[in-house]
Amino acid sequence: MAGGPFACASMNGFSTNDGLTCSGNGDNASAINTSLLVSNAKEMESKGLIAKLDNLKNTKIWIESTTLDLMVNDRIVDKTVAFYEALGSSTANLTYKTGTVSPHGFQST
Repeated sequence: MAGGPFACASMNGFSTNDGLTCSGNGDNASAINTSLLVSNAKEMESKGLIAKLDNLKNTKIWIESTTLDLMVNDRIVDKTVAFYEALGSSTANLTYKTGTVSPHGFQST
């Protein structure tokens, strides 16, 4: 599924700007700080707020960016891929599909 990295909209304490950075045409994608998001996820893990991040290393992850998606541009989805890679997801378990002609949504086939 297309989307910004985990907790992207909370990057700076759930500011309106974070929400806008993590969606849309991707003009602000460079403002998505993957290292900060990884650090935030590790902190949440240490507090028991989310499951162990090591679980992602052997989990199959499907990420897709479609050509007609006006909600989440591929530059934002690229940051999602970088987030999972930074957490140690193996390239064998991470599939990133681009180029499907479809609007924002969940692909069922």
